[in-house]
Amino acid sequence: MSKHVWVVDADGRRDDWQLEVGYHNGPRCKVCDESYCEHCTDVDALDNCAGAEEA
Repeated sequence: MSKHVWVVDADGRRDDWQLEVGYHNGPRCKVCDESYCEHCTDVDALDNCAGAEEA
């Protein structure tokens, strides 16, 4: 498996507002379209994007 490729904002930084539900917010992967709350998940440690293998 590979690392996620996060959607970025206009400044080229990871867009942590792709997921916005209540008190949860976080990035979304451009490859697998999964999103994660940055408060509930260690987003930087995620390396489980299966989208690249499926494509």
